[in-house]
Amino acid sequence: MTAPTAIRSSCIVCQASRRRFLFAQVAHRQRCYSQVAPPSQPDVSSNANHDILFCGSDQFAHIILARLIQAKELYRSLHVLTSPGVNDFQSWGGSRMKTSTVKALAQEHSVAHHIIPKAGIEHFTLPFSSASSRGHQENSSPLLVTASFGHFLPPSFLNTFTSQTGVNGGSSRALNVHPSLLPHLRGAAPIQWAIARSEDAAADVHAAERTASSVGVTIQELSVVGFDRGRILLQLPFALQPHSPPGEPPTSIAWTYATLMPLLAHLGADALLRVLRDLDRCASYATPQDDALATYAPKLRSDKHGVVQWTKWSARRIEARWRGFGHHFPFSTMLHPAPEAVQRGAFKPTSMSFHDLDLITARELNKHEPYLAAVLRDESSQPGHAVFCAELPASARPTVLPADSEAKDKIAHASSRASSDSPSAALLIRCAPSSVSSSSFPSPPTSISSSAISARVDEAEAFLVVRETRLPGKKRRRIDREWWNGFRDRADARGRLRFASS
Repeated sequence: MTAPTAIRSSCIVCQASRRRFLFAQVAHRQRCYSQVAPPSQPDVSSNANHDILFCGSDQFAHIILARLIQAKELYRSLHVLTSPGVNDFQSWGGSRMKTSTVKALAQEHSVAHHIIPKAGIEHFTLPFSSASSRGHQENSSPLLVTASFGHFLPPSFLNTFTSQTGVNGGSSRALNVHPSLLPHLRGAAPIQWAIARSEDAAADVHAAERTASSVGVTIQELSVVGFDRGRILLQLPFALQPHSPPGEPPTSIAWTYATLMPLLAHLGADALLRVLRDLDRCASYATPQDDALATYAPKLRSDKHGVVQWTKWSARRIEARWRGFGHHFPFSTMLHPAPEAVQRGAFKPTSMSFHDLDLITARELNKHEPYLAAVLRDESSQPGHAVFCAELPASARPTVLPADSEAKDKIAHASSRASSDSPSAALLIRCAPSSVSSSSFPSPPTSISSSAISARVDEAEAFLVVRETRLPGKKRRRIDREWWNGFRDRADARGRLRFASS
């Protein structure tokens, strides 16, 4: 059996395991409660009719709003508030502007839509009439629901959404759907950072535990103190990796933002609907966050998070960040000609962006291209050194197809690039050393040999695989023999290109 065939066969073997895992996730979120959840929640509560103002901006909010629109038994009235688009305030060019996905959904279902006033959200007048709440004094206050809104809500606005009656009088009726298990990953990009920080989870049990403890969804009260600091009403966890049945090879799913976000959005919608069915009961069980456990997921910036730090980031970290951040911006670097190349021609450092990134372990590379593996592992090779590989097997790491936002039952389809892609050319790049060591493994020294630990560390060592690049002002281009012919005169005597952060 050839090496590429062996990789594809291995992937096919674990596809059934991946499908069982993903179907189990769908079933699990239907029954999973966190420790802060009420002990029981009826399907429909007698006081579960709300006047709701929904605020959102992106596809995450779109999926949640779609589920909320369908749950008509939970609200008397529903209004949607979004940021203004250019065509909201200007007549010219409106047809060329991309309409907010949340606004488009509201209009499709004839849900009342509003935009934030030019003067600011504190000047927005609530659309609910007093008549809509007449006869429902226990829920006379309007309800605010936000999901990926991206706007600061001033205290004067939040105080409008306060319970006036009942045992929870004075409590907040401003809710937020946050895609992490707060207080972990507070901030604007929790899904992206959950993926980015999972780079060592496959080799480091402690990193795996930290990642597992942060992924999921939280329904929180919006706080006037700051972002993502409100009391927790309900949390539902999400397991990033499946537990392989005995006798089957372990599977590590290569989540991307495009594949993980829809799943967490549907999980968030599940949690939100549970809370809305018995809001008063959930509020009575609300739990304050422990600030001492807080971690953060800052807003992404291409100049800070998209410039590859070759001497600081391991290949696993770069690839994981690419899966988390790559939908926002490409990763950029500088190609520096080798000293002997400068002597041969007038070459200057060139800016280059990377697309379509992957990993290959040192063990795999040594099996398929032992010479290239030896070049990259040589003491003279430094982080940022790259070699051209004319034929590299496709990745054997499974990924997940994007979910259909209109049919959550379709989310359990899994696939692998390796099952269909043929070998192709690529750049192989040495990166900063991995932090993996023998201390990363939980087994005591007496129960595992030093050679076994060495083999596991060798398996954890990886090189970055780049299959597509772009030069400033040019189109994206797949790496092939022609690409290499255009850059090989910048390589050193051993055929190594050199990339640096600046």
